[in-house]
Amino acid sequence: MQFQATVADELADLHQQLRRLAQENNRLKRTLRDWQSMHARHCRPPNQGPW
Repeated sequence: MQFQATVADELADLHQQLRRLAQENNRLKRTLRDWQSMHARHCRPPNQGPW
């Protein structure tokens, strides 16, 4: 019975960590999209030269 309780606690902790990591991942994606949008607006068009 103790083993099952330990496993259940560890699974609950892992699920909580997974939720936190998913939230952090979403936050980072939004931040990157915002930065890319800002950068694209301020970036000069590519040079028309041979290089």
